[in-house]
Amino acid sequence: MSELTGKVLPFKMLVVPMEADEKTKGGIILAESARKPQFKGQVALIGESITQTKVGDIIYYGQHAGTFVAIDDVNYLLLAENDCLYID
Repeated sequence: MSELTGKVLPFKMLVVPMEADEKTKGGIILAESARKPQFKGQVALIGESITQTKVGDIIYYGQHAGTFVAIDDVNYLLLAENDCLYID
């Protein structure tokens, strides 16, 4: 992941979505079509007014939350602060 030089608007955060698990807990390798989306990611950049999360936090978000954007060939999810459901 490259260093981000831009900034995010207040109450928004840029998140790197996590990939779906490739194996089950029992060790069975899943086909790509059988993998379930994670709906979680790592916070890469936050807007000025965000107080609950910080860069590096792992967060969970809803299935239809945010907007996908590509910056320097890296896919990010741009979320509003209230789209964050849980901080791990």
